[in-house]
Amino acid sequence: GNWTSSVSNTSFNEFRVFWGSNNPPIICPKSGTGGPVHLTMGPPGTFAGRLYPGANFGCTVFTGLEGEENLSLTENFSWVTGQHQFKFGAQASQVRTIIDIVNFHDGQWTHPFDVEFDINNSQSWPDAFTGNVGGTTAKTNIWGFSFFAQDTWRVSDALTLNLGLRYDLDRSVQAGNEFVDAKNDRIVAQLGGDPKVTRTNVDTDNIAPRLGLTWKPLPGRPLTVRGATGVFYDQAHNNFNAIYII
Repeated sequence: GNWTSSVSNTSFNEFRVFWGSNNPPIICPKSGTGGPVHLTMGPPGTFAGRLYPGANFGCTVFTGLEGEENLSLTENFSWVTGQHQFKFGAQASQVRTIIDIVNFHDGQWTHPFDVEFDINNSQSWPDAFTGNVGGTTAKTNIWGFSFFAQDTWRVSDALTLNLGLRYDLDRSVQAGNEFVDAKNDRIVAQLGGDPKVTRTNVDTDNIAPRLGLTWKPLPGRPLTVRGATGVFYDQAHNNFNAIYII
């Protein structure tokens, strides 16, 4: 949604709302379902998969829902005065991660040769087993915030400068912190020693200056020189942390 309004002859306001949802489930074609429900459809090994170079058949070890929903609120205000065009803005964004998955929870045996299992034939024996006993569900709703100010300054007929400053507070890196204490308790109980997993801290110094210019060095000639530089920060995603901790 978008709502714009002219505050005066020299000022303009814009408010935007965005909502996005991406929740595609990963389904095992043999059981017709995925996630923790998939584990209840039969004992381990019931819905096996076969992996060959360039082709996979059957069920994968990763099934269920790893979804994401995004809510974004944006406010921009523009103001023209003299040789300056100022613009100020703020954005609040919420990333909602919905995890209801299994990932190696039913175990995976890896066989080096494609032969029927025979206890008397060593070539049919598996050479590796991968399993997971961690949690299967998580929901994380985290807000992030951004602010910016910029000025398009017409210094002369030949030179225009674009000056800007942005600040980003990405709190999505905290996803999974709520699982750290329980994870450390399990590690210490099984192996002893000190806790190994640490909480992720928010980076609070994401200050991003921007500078651009447009210059016409030869009046009356169709030659324009443009240049720009700046510092930019990307946003993390909740599942990068949470899905591996649980």
